[in-house]
Amino acid sequence: MLLARAAEARGDRRGAMLQYGHVLTRLQLEGTPAPAFLGERIRLLDVEDEARRLRVPAFPPPSALAQKTFAEAKAAAAAGRVDAARESYRLALRLSPGYVEAALALGALEARAAHVPEAIAAYRTALAADPDRFEAVLSLANILWTEPDRAAKEESLALLDRARSLRPDVTRLLRDSAEREYRLAVPLAK
Repeated sequence: MLLARAAEARGDRRGAMLQYGHVLTRLQLEGTPAPAFLGERIRLLDVEDEARRLRVPAFPPPSALAQKTFAEAKAAAAAGRVDAARESYRLALRLSPGYVEAALALGALEARAAHVPEAIAAYRTALAADPDRFEAVLSLANILWTEPDRAAKEESLALLDRARSLRPDVTRLLRDSAEREYRLAVPLAK
């Protein structure tokens, strides 16, 4: 949301629309109704015809500059320059908002640094860009599992079910194990 507002402040209407699209997509994936103010922002940007298309976002392939920035980020991460890698991954995502690989790499970097909210946000970005990307679904499920609240655990289990539908061979044991652990940790209401 902050990125959308920053784009609006710069006068970048297209960038603002892309960012609002990310927000709407994430809310749809979560099954959360979109707040009315998002629709108002879209209408104020005079692109109501694009609002209908935001339900099924199609992101263009990453730009050459975004790909170059992503490669620099990977090199920085491999060299142990975590802050430089983080900034480069973020820049790659600003250049190409639907760049799934950059979002996944940023999520992994943040998860390793124990920055859970940032990792969750990055994985949600990847999932919004490609809802059927197995790595995004599984990564988000894994990081949500580390959260102490019941809602995060339940979302994690739902994501593991989704991952199982994408790759049944890999995730059945993971999901069953997580559910057993969850039932022991948080008794479910009958």
